[in-house]
Parts: sequence; structure tokens; C-alpha cells
Amino acid sequence: MLKKALASQNTYSHALDITISLAAGSLYTFHKALSTLELQDLVITEKSREGFDRYVYNPNYMIMYNSAEQARKYMRELRLTRATIEPESENDDFAQLINKVEDERLNKTKKILLEKDNG
Repeated sequence: MLKKALASQNTYSHALDITISLAAGSLYTFHKALSTLELQDLVITEKSREGFDRYVYNPNYMIMYNSAEQARKYMRELRLTRATIEPESENDDFAQLINKVEDERLNKTKKILLEKDNG
């Protein structure tokens, strides 16, 4: 879908394939971590060496944060940002890509919650 979005803007080149792959991987990691975090707390409790509770960020939050930042950089490098794309409609390739990823994430989360309720 990223290639299609670039092609629709007449900006696709085979030289961009590595950056496209890196962007896709970062987006995948971001959405996977986000889906995981929807079922977990942002802050978790750990025990210190002394046995006291301490609160730390959930490690999945840092994975999500770092992958989001990487994805943003790659998308910017590919010129696939709101500033560089003027979507003609909700049916353009980039909008379809974003909607597809979001729908998949929401459906997966609903399925996990239903399994928890039934389990």
C-alpha cells in the first residue's frame, strides 16, 4: 500500500524500496505494541531489591513510542505525511492503508476481549 500511495503521487522509485520496508516494519511494530497496550496498564508495579513497590512504564509503551517515532521519520522521508499529501477522498491509497491497519487492530482487540470474557 505504501508503494501504491507513492505511485499515486508519481513519487515512487525502486530506490525507495528499503525505506518503504523500514516504514512498513515500524508501522507494524507500532500497531502490534499499541494493540498489546490496549489490554495492559501504561504503568506497572515492580519490586525493588529492598522489596518496595516502584512504578515504571510498561516496556511495551517504550516499544510503541520508539516505533511510532521511527515510522514518523520514515513516512516523512517518503513524503507521506498530512503536510505532503492532499487526499482526494477517504478512498485514496494512503487513507485506505491507514483505515485497514486501524480496522485490523480494533478487530484483533475485540477478539481478544471476547476470548477473555468467554474463557
